[in-house]
Amino acid sequence: MKKLFYFAAAAVALAACAKNEVIPVNSGENQEITFNVAPKTKAEDAHRHTEFEKDKVFASWAYYLPTGTDWANKSDDPNDETYPKEYISGATIVNNANTEGKWKCEDKSYYWPKNGSLTFFAYSLNKGDLTLEGENSKFSCRPDAGISGQINMFDNPNT
Repeated sequence: MKKLFYFAAAAVALAACAKNEVIPVNSGENQEITFNVAPKTKAEDAHRHTEFEKDKVFASWAYYLPTGTDWANKSDDPNDETYPKEYISGATIVNNANTEGKWKCEDKSYYWPKNGSLTFFAYSLNKGDLTLEGENSKFSCRPDAGISGQINMFDNPNT
């Protein structure tokens, strides 16, 4: 019986030392934020499946909530610590040689916070920049309203 116990203990110890462990975000190491994109949007024509091409860009915002706070129990007072704090502000997300082939913020690196949580908002104009009629799209994002802005769909079909 003792030999069986030692064998089982050794097996458990070996299993605990596996090399395929995933490093969690809260490991104390800085983990850069990268993005994945959906291969197909719900608004897309069902008969025309296209990938979100790597030469396209999108904008992203992220709001931070401290540990123990979620969107249901956050404060509505911007001065309160449980009010969502803007963490990423309309950053252009690209996938190119400068980002090692990953979807990342174009001009700045952002890292996962050591505690709390992030909520992301994003939009794309399905092209290589975020301009409409030659100027910045001027979309914005607020934690109480989400993304807002104006777009003339007649002048910007399939956007």
